[in-house]
Amino acid sequence: MKLLALRARRQSMKTLQTISLLLLLGGCARLPPVDIASPESGRERVIVTDIDGTLTPRNTKIHTARPGAAAVLSKYHEKGFSIIYVTARHPLFQWGLQEWLDKSGFPPGALHIAPNAKDRKHVAQYKSSVLKEYSLSGWKLSYAFGDSDTDFLAYQLAGIPKDQVIALQREGASSCQAGCYAVCVKSWIELENRNELDLQD
Repeated sequence: MKLLALRARRQSMKTLQTISLLLLLGGCARLPPVDIASPESGRERVIVTDIDGTLTPRNTKIHTARPGAAAVLSKYHEKGFSIIYVTARHPLFQWGLQEWLDKSGFPPGALHIAPNAKDRKHVAQYKSSVLKEYSLSGWKLSYAFGDSDTDFLAYQLAGIPKDQVIALQREGASSCQAGCYAVCVKSWIELENRNELDLQD
């Protein structure tokens, strides 16, 4: 009986240690907020993109870049567009996100991550508030990419016209999620090959 009680106590301690470690790592993994400054001359035009499910095949494949995503965004960065990455990724999975973007060949840009549980719960409101701050600071929200209804709602709330929003279909889905957007595409490769997607003012 004493042996069983001792084992149960050890198991409880291991569980408590694991939970404590996860909480500690979650707190340490949070990336600091990004200050929004006025744009440099010639870099006022912005492309906004979600990350999980948009730059990755789906929300759970967070370490895999969708083929063509980095190439398309790099093309527009070279044309003079600035890039804004906005995500509501949980703190436990934020660690290494900037390094992943760099390693995967995505162009430089501001990375905004929902800083708390409230913002992660109200994703559209969080993302739209970030984008509105950019508008107020002199940036022009030119185009937006997303995969979820909360992305499309955020872009709508931020004042990005429907014809400047491109929806990406998640891996394994039969269609894009509902929302206000110009076109639903299955892949970034499809975008790379579309002549009509010549992002201009």
